[in-house]
Amino acid sequence: MRKFTLWVGALLAALAAPAAAQQVATPVTVIASTFSSESVGLDGVAYNTQRDEYLVVWGDRDVQLNEYRLRAIRLDRWGRPIGVPFDVTSSPKDLLQPAVAYDSHNDRYLVVWHDLWAYGGLDWDVRGRFVSGEGVPLDPAPYFIIASSVEQETDPVIASSDSGEKYLVTWTQTALGSMSRDIRGVFVTFDGGIGSPFDLSTHTASPNDRSAVAWDPFFQNFLSVYDRDGALMGRTVGSDGTLGTEMGIGSSWLTGVAACDGILLAVWYQNYNAYGQMVLGAGVFWGSVLTISALTPASDIPASVACRYHGNEFLVLISLETGGWPPTGRALCAKRVNAVTQEQSDLIPLVSVTPFMGFDALTAGGASGWLVVWEDPPYIYSRVLWDLFTDGFEWGTSDRWAYHWP
Repeated sequence: MRKFTLWVGALLAALAAPAAAQQVATPVTVIASTFSSESVGLDGVAYNTQRDEYLVVWGDRDVQLNEYRLRAIRLDRWGRPIGVPFDVTSSPKDLLQPAVAYDSHNDRYLVVWHDLWAYGGLDWDVRGRFVSGEGVPLDPAPYFIIASSVEQETDPVIASSDSGEKYLVTWTQTALGSMSRDIRGVFVTFDGGIGSPFDLSTHTASPNDRSAVAWDPFFQNFLSVYDRDGALMGRTVGSDGTLGTEMGIGSSWLTGVAACDGILLAVWYQNYNAYGQMVLGAGVFWGSVLTISALTPASDIPASVACRYHGNEFLVLISLETGGWPPTGRALCAKRVNAVTQEQSDLIPLVSVTPFMGFDALTAGGASGWLVVWEDPPYIYSRVLWDLFTDGFEWGTSDRWAYHWP
């Protein structure tokens, strides 16, 4: 890890909780080194409910071999590596934006990404590959096609519906030579069957329109959230493909969406601050817009959101950045948000990070807490934050909230 900047050091000191509120922290763990000294595209993490472990996926470019690789590693419940990193797939063409979801019926994952299929003219397609719970890439190798056409399919995201035994994959679709963009989706069954693509949102004009998706195990449907022309929209998607009424949730730019049982939290970035809106799985709002972080003079950029597995509490990762763009200071922090009461913890300082462009950080909820992973090239790091029930935060009975590390 690189030297703390003065700003980050002062920030972490200012945010530190009283000694009585702190627990012993796990060491920051190096989980992988990368081929590149630049941002590598750390975009995918999923929790394995059967094994109580995680799979982390990222894209990397091997300069010596002049090829792109999608890499992955298993981590135990403490955030420690299980084995060594392995290739999900590789190609001389670009492999970008990997995302991953877990299927507990078959104890395996589906990794999706978009890649550059043709050099002669840009042709981005969405592809996927299954990976076993033991971390073995499965046939068909090296991938199977999820979405492909004469248009550009990019930025795929994925969620898993165990009850429906299928995944929902959504992506951004762009017409050649046009600013017109659609958000589209398709179901992929757990045995690899591909359904018919369908539209979630059509004819947007923003170059940065993306989507996020989560599965709500209580209401038994998906919630798809997406950018559209500077607004943040969403709609439910039943496992049978039934689309709910489109709703306006907030303003761009979208970070992500996560589901606790029956309550989902969509998170976005606007005017240097981080905001969120809770939505019931039935497709109605739960409370008003939340200001999650608005710490001046920093830009409070939300990086990821997750709910503890079958819990009542979200964790939102926030990159606090100063010095304009590119930033000259960065601290990775987090907030706990109660899904029922909407109460928020104090800001939790995690680590200072080199202020490079293209920073990625992710979190995934496990049975007893959250895995947090981030990149500081040429390394990828992890840490686990336990959800300690003794502070009463999750159940709304706390008179004092603190952050807790294992």
